[in-house]
Order: sequence, then structure tokens, then C-alpha cells
Amino acid sequence: MKRILSSLLAALVAVSILAACADDGATGPDAGDVTSAPTTEEESTGYSANIPAEFDFGGYTFRIYSYPDPESGDFWHDYDFSYTEETGDQLSDAAYRRMRDVEDQLGIKFSVFNPPNNGGDDLKKTIASNDYAYDMSCINPRGSATLSQSNYLKNLKAIDTLDLSAPWWDQNCVKDLSINNKLYMLTGDIEIGYKKTIAIILFNKQMAVDYQIEDPYAMMGTGSWTIDKFTTMARNAAADLNNDGKYDDTDRYGLNFYCNFIANGMIASGVKFVTKNEQDLPEITFMSDKTISIWDKYTSLFYDTTTCYSWSRNGKPGTEAYKMFIDDRALFYFNEFHAVETLRQMETDFGILPIPKYDETQNRYYHCINPHVAMMISVPIYNSNLDLTGYVMDALGATSKNILTPAYYEIQLKTKGARDDQSEASIDIILNSLTYDMGYIFDWGTIGQFTLTMVDQGNSDLVSSYTKIEKVAKRQMDKAIENYLAIED
Repeated sequence: MKRILSSLLAALVAVSILAACADDGATGPDAGDVTSAPTTEEESTGYSANIPAEFDFGGYTFRIYSYPDPESGDFWHDYDFSYTEETGDQLSDAAYRRMRDVEDQLGIKFSVFNPPNNGGDDLKKTIASNDYAYDMSCINPRGSATLSQSNYLKNLKAIDTLDLSAPWWDQNCVKDLSINNKLYMLTGDIEIGYKKTIAIILFNKQMAVDYQIEDPYAMMGTGSWTIDKFTTMARNAAADLNNDGKYDDTDRYGLNFYCNFIANGMIASGVKFVTKNEQDLPEITFMSDKTISIWDKYTSLFYDTTTCYSWSRNGKPGTEAYKMFIDDRALFYFNEFHAVETLRQMETDFGILPIPKYDETQNRYYHCINPHVAMMISVPIYNSNLDLTGYVMDALGATSKNILTPAYYEIQLKTKGARDDQSEASIDIILNSLTYDMGYIFDWGTIGQFTLTMVDQGNSDLVSSYTKIEKVAKRQMDKAIENYLAIED
């Protein structure tokens, strides 16, 4: 009975949150334009790519340019394509089975190259020399942006056999990252690497009880989970534990964060660094009275060193930030979904929350990927097997929706990560509220980066700082537009 009641509560929270996600028509994509929703076990067997039976793959070796090898020690390695055997880890085994399944379906073989970094440097060399080395490529968003505007990547909309409307492709990505009605980078169920980079807030449930803090899950359900509520709660939990009159990494804080919280927080509040016009071309739309209000709300919190500890500003590694949260010395902890996996060792229960809304009139949540490390799928410009490539990409996406997405969603996040039913409802909302801000991702004139630098410097003057980069940002964006308009399929 207790379990049934708990499940009913989670369902009610999920329903109320989903109801709150209807688009307000002004601050982001339509409510229906969400990333492909994770599927339950009962739903996860019916997806298949539409490949004509007569198409002959001819035993082709499909070559993938991916991320660093999983054994490289690089945290941002290839989580999706490189596993060559089952090891007992449920997620990597699911990725392995997906690859073998597609090989069997299509009668092909996969060959995966693992470069030393995820920016596409080695891929660029093969393209510059016209050495057809790879059929599909995996590069971080900013690397993809750089290569695409230099005509190194294929317009994915020109691949007739690639079904971009299919449910295994993230439709927000398809819409948000097109330029001049062309698309050069893509993601969706084909991989889980980008999901690990989605920004979230973790909270210490015992500390929330100890300091009699209002239930953030209840606020999430009613739509009152806002910056102001978040700030008030964070201020209630800080303390100088050793009473030495100063705050350092031995004390307790209301918030432990990294500087990219500011960009994520602004996007979550409906700010658009760049918006596309009717011609599907980007225009800078960052600065407004609302932008300044959001900035002031967040920096009044971030710059209060008796309440917040910034591990980027203090030059501390991520391991130190994890330890502070695990040791019950931070009520809130800003990080990304990958942190959920790392915190399994934490004895105190923790919860998972979306990034707060600006205010209660905002009708939905927004979340974004990390443009430095998230994996994006692309096709090198020299690819001359486009029909085959489109079919293989769709087969990988469809089979991933059957195998890989459920493994990550149900096993990695919910079963092994989430510790309560309300967190499961929160995970649903976060994964289904992605938005891809072209300014944050392309970073023309540092427009996607300058707020992070300001927060690490403790700089409060947003207007002055933005004015210094605005002309360069517009000039670089205009040059990119000129380059894209000159590209022919």
C-alpha cells in the first residue's frame, strides 16, 4: 500500500508538471516540440527504421569517427559506439547489443575510430585532404559549429534516406539548430552521451528536513519552483562550521556550483542568446530588461560567498565539489546528469530537480546540453554513400530507442540514480524540456561564454560587459551566416 501511494503521488506530480509545460508563446519552443520521450519497457520494442527490403548494404563496413576510447581515462569518452564485448555493466552492454543488432539487421560491420579529443581535429584533416575515412562523425557542439560553417559537414536534410521526423531524433534539435533551413548536427536516441551533459540541480533531502525548507518537489508540481524560492532556500542552509569567521571549503553552503550555472539559469528562465527569424537565420536577442533581472537575481546569490561555494572560481576540481555534497556540506548542488551516477555512494538521500523558472508566470521548464562536451552526430562532407548512411543512422536511432534509451533511462537514472518517485517525475520533465540555443552553442564573439567568465571574476556589470562583446558577436555571426548561405548541397 505504501508503494502504491508513493507511485500515485509521483503520478500526480508528473501530471501537474507536464501541465505546467505548455508553451507561453514567447520564451521558447512549442510545448509539443520536445525531445523524443523515453519509453517504458512495454513500449520499447516497436521501433524500426523504414528501410526498403531490396536495398543492398553489401556487407559494407560503416566507419564512425567517435569520441576518445572508453579505456582512455577521459571522462568525456565514447559511451555509445566503441564497446566490443559485454562486460556486465548494463549500460555499456546495451550499447554493445545495439551495435551488434544493427549489424545483424543490415548485414554490415561497424568500424569505430577513437580520436584523442572530441573537437573533430583529426576528422578535419581527413576532409581537408579529401580522404574518405568516415561515414558518420561524432563531435562536440562547438566543434560541429566550427566545421559546419566551413563546409566540412553535410547538410543532413539533403540525405533523402534519413528520416529526420522519426521519433528517435530529438525534434527540438532538428528545429533549433537548423540554419538557412539546413541542418549539420543532430542528436537523439542514437546516443546517450549528450544526455549526461544536461544541467540539473541536486538537493540534500536530510538537510532540507533539518532546516525546515519548503518541499521543492511540491513547488515543482505547482509551478512555483522559481529563482526567488531557490535563492531563499539556499540562504537558509549555510553555516561557518568551525566558527573561524571565514568561509572556505570546510564550511557548509546553500549552493555548490560551477560558473556555467549562469548560462543554464538564464536559458532556463526563457532568455534566448540568439533567436532565428522567418528566414531561419539567427539574430542576437540576448539583452532585455528581463535578462538583467535574471542576472541580478542569480549573481546576488552566486556572489554571496557565505551562501555559495563556486568550485570554478576557487580553482577546485570536480572531485572536491562531489565530496562537499556527499559530506552533507551543501544543500543544493548544480551539476549535470552524469553526477547522478557518481553519487550512488552517498549515504544521505538526495533529490533531482529542474533548473528553476524565472517566476510563476513562466509556463514551462527549459534545459540545455553542455556545448563543450555533448556529442553531436554529423556526416563528413566527402561522404558519397549518403543513401546507405541515412539508413544506417535511422537503424541505429530506432534500435537505440528499443535498447539503449530504456537502459539509460530506467536503469542508470531511475533504478540506480533516483532515490524517490518524485525524482523520477523530475527526470521525465528535464529530459523532455531540452532547448538548443544557437548563441550558447556557436559562441560567436564569446556570447555563449562571457557570462561564465564574469561569474568567475565576480563581475556584476552585465550591460557594460555585453556591450564590449556585442559588435564582435554580431560580426562573427554575420560572417557565419554568409558562409552558410554560400554552401550548396
